[in-house]
Amino acid sequence: MAKKNTDPFEKFRAATLGGGSPLGAALSGTESSPVSPREPSPAARKKVSKNENRTLKSFHVDNDLFRTLGQLKFEMGVSYDTLYNEAIHDLLKKYGKLQ
Repeated sequence: MAKKNTDPFEKFRAATLGGGSPLGAALSGTESSPVSPREPSPAARKKVSKNENRTLKSFHVDNDLFRTLGQLKFEMGVSYDTLYNEAIHDLLKKYGKLQ
């Protein structure tokens, strides 16, 4: 009497890789018609980063100032990044480095 194949892995392997399945053919390299590569879309050719002309900086901020800045951030609904850039812009303008 023949023993039945009751191992779930063997059942899965036979269903997916054996018996001329497309997956089995692709993995074994005997696929009859290779898939031609698609031409990438214009948007996918060159990804433009929003940080392309920016530099990441790190600095220390007094805890009380940072807490107050966090409250301002919440009230205005903007990011810390926006507030930092506004502050730097205002400083440079104050000292005559920007018009």
